[in-house]
Amino acid sequence: MSTNAANIVQASRRLRRAVEDTAAALAAARLDGLLSAEAALETALVSLPRVAAASPEDQHAIRQELVEARIALLRCRRLGAALNDFVRVSFEARGGAVGYEPERNAAGALAGRGFSAKA
Repeated sequence: MSTNAANIVQASRRLRRAVEDTAAALAAARLDGLLSAEAALETALVSLPRVAAASPEDQHAIRQELVEARIALLRCRRLGAALNDFVRVSFEARGGAVGYEPERNAAGALAGRGFSAKA
């Protein structure tokens, strides 16, 4: 593996780990973990070198890391959406609203969904 390809694989691995750490923080609802994962994610993105012509073996290793990063990113999206729904429903169940307009249920308006509590 060439030095450039090894750097790309390492940078891709850091990116994947940062996205996985973000997903873990979202799954556990840990704000401190989410903030530290954000910093790691930013560092990983900045450190990604430009992909030059790489050998087929190097391309396979790079592709595998990026595929795994994409899978982790999809998990982050799903967890983030679930966490957002949980917060929205929790506020609405208490009679509150997410947003800056206390007289209006901003979460329902923005998401197109509302909370109905019928017993």
